[in-house]
Amino acid sequence: MQACRDVAGATSRAVAAGRIPVLVGGDCSITAGAVAGCLAQRPDTGLLYLDGDADLRTPQTTIAGNFDGMVIAALLGEGDPGYTGLAGTMPMLPPERLAILGYDDGDIDPRERHLLGLPFSHADGTRVAADPAGTAAAARAHVEASAGAIVVHFDVDAVDSADLPLANYPHHGKGLTFDAAITVLRELCATPALTALVLTEVNPTHDPGGQLLDRYLDGVATALAEPARGR
Repeated sequence: MQACRDVAGATSRAVAAGRIPVLVGGDCSITAGAVAGCLAQRPDTGLLYLDGDADLRTPQTTIAGNFDGMVIAALLGEGDPGYTGLAGTMPMLPPERLAILGYDDGDIDPRERHLLGLPFSHADGTRVAADPAGTAAAARAHVEASAGAIVVHFDVDAVDSADLPLANYPHHGKGLTFDAAITVLRELCATPALTALVLTEVNPTHDPGGQLLDRYLDGVATALAEPARGR
């Protein structure tokens, strides 16, 4: 939790200074800190979450006990109080200001499925793969309808590890192509409300030669290109 609090403080300071911070993780738990930090400056913060997992775990449903699998549940007010209360209010995000994309629907525990009934936008990896730009635009529109500041999260495990094997926890035979993921990320980052970008789960030891990292960084740079954001 201390790491999340540190991330929250650093993010809050950057946003207060008029910057758009890019946070490079680390596991997905840092996104909870980034959201908390943005909320400290912008109570109307929302989240666009591109990830290979729905991250709806709680202490009762977790398999591995990893906090990074609990991010979305925590933001919606379910889980450990130290995690869910990072922003001082619960839930940290109303579901209307949340969208998740790219997750493996088969990985959701039946005890977590009630959360999918909340009014947030969600599209699993199969739907996103069928229409990357369209599902991303729909998610963005959902969050923009009530959020004036938006955090964008990109976990590289949303990409099939057969295409880009950089994820700390590989997803083989499932997920998006890297090009599709960058199409989604470009659309999400095009929001005029972009307030912070979080990049997670890249493990550089999976790429000793650096070629995969170059491809990843070129893709992220493309997604952040100034013309795409319309500024």
